[in-house]
Amino acid sequence: MGFKEGELEGQTLKNQKVLPSFFWTLSDFSMSFKSLTPLSYLMNYLEEQKEEDALNALKKEVKTLFSDLQVFTLPPAASPDFAQAMQKYREKLLVYGSNFK
Repeated sequence: MGFKEGELEGQTLKNQKVLPSFFWTLSDFSMSFKSLTPLSYLMNYLEEQKEEDALNALKKEVKTLFSDLQVFTLPPAASPDFAQAMQKYREKLLVYGSNFK
C-alpha cells in the first residue's frame, strides 16, 4: 500500500499509538560507554549517512514510527557477567511487554 504526499505523517502518528517500544539488543557487546549511553549510541547509528539511501530510509522509518526507543547491551556469553545481564534483560522485556496493551 502506497501513501500519497502528506498521508504518511498521519499514519505515523496512528502507528506510534499502537506500536510497541523499539527494543534494540546488542549481544556480545564489549564497548565501554564512557562518553555515550546505549541510547545515544543507537541515536548516533540512526543518523543518516552519505550514499546509503536504502539504509537511511530504514533509519528514518525507525525514528518516525517508534516513539519509544530502548537499548539493552549483553556481554559476551563467556563473560562472568552474562548470567546476571540475561536476568536483567528478561526482567526488562517482561516489564515492557506488560505495558503493551
